[in-house]
Amino acid sequence: MTNKFQEMQKRIQSADPERLVSYINMLDKFLLYTLVANSFPQEIISDIVSKWELAVKKTIDQEANSRTQFMENTLGGRLAKKQNEPDGEAIRLNFLDILLTAKMIVSKNLSLNQDSNEDDDNTNIAN
Repeated sequence: MTNKFQEMQKRIQSADPERLVSYINMLDKFLLYTLVANSFPQEIISDIVSKWELAVKKTIDQEANSRTQFMENTLGGRLAKKQNEPDGEAIRLNFLDILLTAKMIVSKNLSLNQDSNEDDDNTNIAN
């Protein structure tokens, strides 16, 4: 084994594994965004993002409907409702707001925001 390889092994063993993996995953996402943004026409990227958004919205609807049924049809749900726990509609609105934020980040990273400033090009937001 070479010294560089042994040094890398020691560094890996002493590193926080979650943080190490998250940094590598961040690079993977940057590379993927760069590859897609520079290889696919914007129309295809936009279509993919729209289909992704539709799939996430469907999941949000299912989760919100399940929450509503739980709160209306079970003793635990009625107790949660009495304690002002969020109902299905509150969860739906919260998740849709999170989806909007995610879509903004994805669109920015894939250069779907044609009206963004040139100065913002170095602020790729992926994690």
